[in-house]
Amino acid sequence: MLLLVLLGSSDLRNAEKQDSVPLKFAAAIIALSLLGGPYTGASVNPARSFAPALWSKDWTAHWVYWIGPLFAGLATPLFYQCCFPPVRK
Repeated sequence: MLLLVLLGSSDLRNAEKQDSVPLKFAAAIIALSLLGGPYTGASVNPARSFAPALWSKDWTAHWVYWIGPLFAGLATPLFYQCCFPPVRK
């Protein structure tokens, strides 16, 4: 979701809407924390999830925190280009 906000706010088609980019990121982080917090502890950083797993020796589904961001980093730009193709002049 954060990558979609980044791609959308840096798109040249949105050049005139650059005044509130920090607010867009803040709203995205707040929404992700409120919606994902009860399920994941709102951990959006894999390194942040590593210490509690190491301390509790509970590695159940810990791989999701590492593979998920890598997959999302590869898939999100492709998804964005499919939904919002570049404008050809």
